[in-house]
Amino acid sequence: MKGLALPRLVDKDSYDIYAISGFHGGDPIKASESYVARVKEEKILPSERSVMQLSMNRIRQAFRSIDSYGVHVVSRFVEADINSDVFLRMNTFLKGIG
Repeated sequence: MKGLALPRLVDKDSYDIYAISGFHGGDPIKASESYVARVKEEKILPSERSVMQLSMNRIRQAFRSIDSYGVHVVSRFVEADINSDVFLRMNTFLKGIG
């Protein structure tokens, strides 16, 4: 759901997404497996699924390339050039959830 906050253009929103997607369970593969398992076990209403899809689409858009907004603002937020790490972790997570 954090993806819904991205239009606020607050750096910490992108950082929060990166932190959970890239490190939950230890790495982005485990994070994506956890996400997929949770989505499968929950009873999600069609309206909730629509909101989830919108959120994930915004996340995909924000982290779609190494030059994307989300990647750069995470680096700005932590005050270090971690663009490659951000992109690789987010790309791995997003591929893992399909």
